[in-house]
Amino acid sequence: MIFLGLQEVLYWEEIPLLQEAFQRLLEAYRPSAQNHAAYEAARDAWYQSTIRGKEDFCRRIERYRECGRPIWVAGHSPSMAELPPEDMDRAFCFAGEVRGRDLAHRPRSRWLEDYAQRVLGDAPQRILELTVGAGGGTCAVAEKMREADSMLGVDIDFLCAKNADAIGRYYGVRLLGVCCSLWQLPFPENSFSAVCCLNGLNECREVPTILREAVRVLAPGGRMVLTMASSGYEKYQDLFALFHISRQEGLDLLRRVQLYAAPEDVDAVLQPLGLRKVDGQVLEGGGVLAEYEKSLA
Repeated sequence: MIFLGLQEVLYWEEIPLLQEAFQRLLEAYRPSAQNHAAYEAARDAWYQSTIRGKEDFCRRIERYRECGRPIWVAGHSPSMAELPPEDMDRAFCFAGEVRGRDLAHRPRSRWLEDYAQRVLGDAPQRILELTVGAGGGTCAVAEKMREADSMLGVDIDFLCAKNADAIGRYYGVRLLGVCCSLWQLPFPENSFSAVCCLNGLNECREVPTILREAVRVLAPGGRMVLTMASSGYEKYQDLFALFHISRQEGLDLLRRVQLYAAPEDVDAVLQPLGLRKVDGQVLEGGGVLAEYEKSLA
């Protein structure tokens, strides 16, 4: 069960309540094309039963802002020792070659080939992928990896991290999934020649902290390749609409708690850290692909 950043911000003091409610919703509806509308209606009714209008919505965001630090929430296990046995059993399936094949054969956007080429460049790379998720970006890069390339895919969800293992097995490349905090990456400075992330920042909290960590582990002269939504608003617009929050108000709230991943906001974080934007393009269907280079100094 993976929550989006705004859900975690709104309920950061009530995470067990959030987990239990969504577990019940998933068990009751198992959202599909046939009953997705009913699931969404039940979910929205639960939001409105626990958040008492626009004023309470804004109060919750302000309370989170006052906390001032990333919080490990949403039930993601920071270590294997904390995983229940059933998740370990599922992990064996997630890490298998059959799972990798299934992920590799999912439909892909045409621009993913360009994304992968930017990550790999012309020389052997040691790559860090932030947020493996369902493995869309992982597959695009793994398919083109050379014998000398290696990649670590990190995610705060253990089973998502195991998707990277499955993809690596399917393509026969040096690829390993690691479950860890994005806000305190367990790697030394200058460990990677490339860092990449496919849309994952749009689901994260405390984006500037994640970006600073990514810059820390990126070697001088290394490249960072990111795709992101044109603004962080669209992912949450239905939730904002429930509480009569306008687009501009929503964008202001997202920035207030560092929940943004819009291109101009990411640029504003990365440039003072020594990353120069070398290219960018608007993607088919919306969003932006941006490539940065870390200074040698």
